[in-house]
Amino acid sequence: MLPDAADHTPAHLEDMISAGFVRQLAVATDVINSTNLVDTLYRKGTMSFYEMDFGKFEWSCSTTGEGVTCIHGNYGARSIVVLSMERVLDPKVPVTVEATTPSMIYTTTRHGDNKLSPASLAGVIVGSVMGGLLLIGLVLAFVFCCLVGVRNNDAAPKMVDEPVTIVFTDIESSTALWAALPQLMPEAVAAHHRVIRLAISKHKCYEVKTIGDSFMIACKDAHSAVKLAAEIQTRLLEYDWKTSEIDEAYRGFELQRAQEAGGEHPHSAQLSRDAYEVLWSGLRVRMGIHTGLSDIRLDEVTRGYDYYGDTSNMAARTEAITNGGQVVLTEATWWALPDATREQLDSTDLGAQRLRGVPHAVEMYQLNPLWAASTRTCERRSKRCCRTTPRRRRGPTPSTIRCRRTRTCRARLLLCPSCWRAASPPTRLRSASVSCSLCWRSGVCPSRHATAGSPRRTTAKAS
Repeated sequence: MLPDAADHTPAHLEDMISAGFVRQLAVATDVINSTNLVDTLYRKGTMSFYEMDFGKFEWSCSTTGEGVTCIHGNYGARSIVVLSMERVLDPKVPVTVEATTPSMIYTTTRHGDNKLSPASLAGVIVGSVMGGLLLIGLVLAFVFCCLVGVRNNDAAPKMVDEPVTIVFTDIESSTALWAALPQLMPEAVAAHHRVIRLAISKHKCYEVKTIGDSFMIACKDAHSAVKLAAEIQTRLLEYDWKTSEIDEAYRGFELQRAQEAGGEHPHSAQLSRDAYEVLWSGLRVRMGIHTGLSDIRLDEVTRGYDYYGDTSNMAARTEAITNGGQVVLTEATWWALPDATREQLDSTDLGAQRLRGVPHAVEMYQLNPLWAASTRTCERRSKRCCRTTPRRRRGPTPSTIRCRRTRTCRARLLLCPSCWRAASPPTRLRSASVSCSLCWRSGVCPSRHATAGSPRRTTAKAS
């Protein structure tokens, strides 16, 4: 076909094959267009020219003992040679690799033989577990980063027209303890904080803030506050402080105060060790509780709620007159408790107490803890008491049963949200009249200072 050896190049071969291929398709096609040429190619199947055959494509598979054997063939190009660019441009360049015809036969394994080996399966399982743990860790890290610094305010009292119970705590003689035991106090205060926060979480109360080693806690009702206070005192007594130096320091402080007071009897310093360990252990925390309406604000910096006004001030003043291990409630908190709770509580009526900054004396009740309620006593902290001998009360007495309705009405008036909120005087008067409608028909409590022969009655006067 091409006598000149210089023309024996792959490019000329490609041109000759393409021209012959198209010519045969055109001869076998009646009406020449792209659609009819394609139809002729697939209908004819094989093409032969210049002693070269192209087609027919064959694909057949058969099942053997080793698996499925398939044969693919197009009976086209044979003796395939990979040419260098030098050979393409110059036919005199020798062929680097001899021509070869690749085999179009391959065998696939039987179904089921492609299972993973035990080692491969173990690798897949371990990899999946590690990947899952890594993903969980990333999610937790993301959640932590998003929530860090955000306070949980679910337990915070938020309704300004409903009474809130405020609890203040403080460590007795904390300044003296820091001076005497500087190495022990950091861990002791940290344990004190853990105990109180566990109790706050358990009783669904709200930690407003800490001021030094003091806590300010808000509760939605007086019942939760009383339970919280009892829980804190119990846990502090049962806590393993791992040292007796704190108790020895307290005993020394009491003896010193007794000597300075001119022979006053110390209430726990002279107890035997066994008797002391039943009643006291570690840090002594005093607590004051008061119930009333508060000015509730969301702090923009801490993103937590804070409570302002007379309720917080009264709770702080109440805590200030208590001693370590003592829980004192104001009369407002006492009458805010359900009747069943008041009947079950072991308490002591402390009478009217003078508080700093409060123009009138305030009735106080001491919550006697369940442990050794009759033996733990506290030295008097203030000489401004209206009564020097506290009256013990446990459950209802005939006088409290007779006057329960009157005192309940008085407490209802004291805590009445609509009586003291911002409203016109006629509106507050109507609210007070409705709230205390039963008071006018109830019996009257005997006066605290009245004798059995001269009962004292109280009358309500609206102004």
